[in-house]
Amino acid sequence: MRRVVVVVACVVGVLWLAPVSPAARAAPGPVQAVAGSAASGATGGRSVLADFNADTYADLAVGVPFEDTSGVDTDDGGVNVIYGSASGLSATGTPDQLWGQDTPDVEDTAEYNDSFGESLAAGDFNGDGDADLAVGVRDESVAHSDDGAVNVIYGSAAGLSATTVPDQLWYQGKPDVEGNPEGGDQFGWSLAST
Repeated sequence: MRRVVVVVACVVGVLWLAPVSPAARAAPGPVQAVAGSAASGATGGRSVLADFNADTYADLAVGVPFEDTSGVDTDDGGVNVIYGSASGLSATGTPDQLWGQDTPDVEDTAEYNDSFGESLAAGDFNGDGDADLAVGVRDESVAHSDDGAVNVIYGSAAGLSATTVPDQLWYQGKPDVEGNPEGGDQFGWSLAST
């Protein structure tokens, strides 16, 4: 068993250190969504790279799970979105955004320690060519304490919008979603999209 682990670790290390050819870096094609850890430690945080406004430049969504988006010291959480441009990320070309559950038209209401933004995933969930953003709200209390939820905010030519295509709130106990909500479930703790 140890030999298998050592071999796997060596292969992963070699692949991680392998250089990327200039041709591969410059290869044309659609922006791919990439999710990864943006911070270390137990409190974590997440970031996602995707093209939310379909302008061919990658945009960056950064989870800030202890942000006070409601304006008081609630640690309800938020997500900063910074849009890409020909000169890199910019907060002015397409204005940057701060999303939270108290953002107009976003489903539900921010509450103390919701952890909105603890996990993120991007994908074109409605097939319109614009990347959409799923936001984990693992400590949301829908039917029970900390049973969890996921907000989905859809992309558009102007960037993420809760109104162009109305955003959605998903949770166990919602019609047609499998599973029963229970206290401490933390639905939305981890998200993935392909």
